[in-house]
Amino acid sequence: MAWYNPSDPKQRNWMLGGIGLLVAVVPFRMYVLAPIETLLAENQAHYDTLDGQNVRARVQAARGGGEFEERNRIYERHVQKLEELIPSGEETGLLMVNISDEARRHGVRIDRMDPEPTEPGEFYDKTSYDMAVIGEYHDVGRFLTGVASGSRIITPVEVDVQLHDQPETYPEMVSPVIVTFRIETYVVPDRPAALPPPAGPGG
Repeated sequence: MAWYNPSDPKQRNWMLGGIGLLVAVVPFRMYVLAPIETLLAENQAHYDTLDGQNVRARVQAARGGGEFEERNRIYERHVQKLEELIPSGEETGLLMVNISDEARRHGVRIDRMDPEPTEPGEFYDKTSYDMAVIGEYHDVGRFLTGVASGSRIITPVEVDVQLHDQPETYPEMVSPVIVTFRIETYVVPDRPAALPPPAGPGG
């Protein structure tokens, strides 16, 4: 007995659905996700480099000695570079607005954008959002590329793409997909500045 009967509507629809999934998802992963993953890897490497420089510069400055002022200037330059890439707490809301604008620009609908608990760090805090968007797979790819290519460190991670199970809900789309992912960014925390050390006997 053959496992597939073309005259059976249920089996035929199941087969067509499977073929459609391959047609949509395989090109998405090959031509959209692969370049995005490369871009994200470059962003992460840049971030890791700046993070390491930040730590080393602070340690060197803390050692003091005759080169203290020069080391302190190096440290301040590294901090400035890092803060050019990392938003302040007040900017986070604006970044989410920019992501929404990016979605509209590419005809992508945001289905979910839920904030997750902030993870405090030594130099900055990591904040993330659980997201889902719906659109044509090439439009979603352009949207994710735009998000990852911004002037701030914003990284889409854990990207998963599936054919939408109710495509008739979006008649303006030929083959809508639903893509779930998380957005991660690093935020300069709004913490009080450290008090200066007490002056010595001669200060």
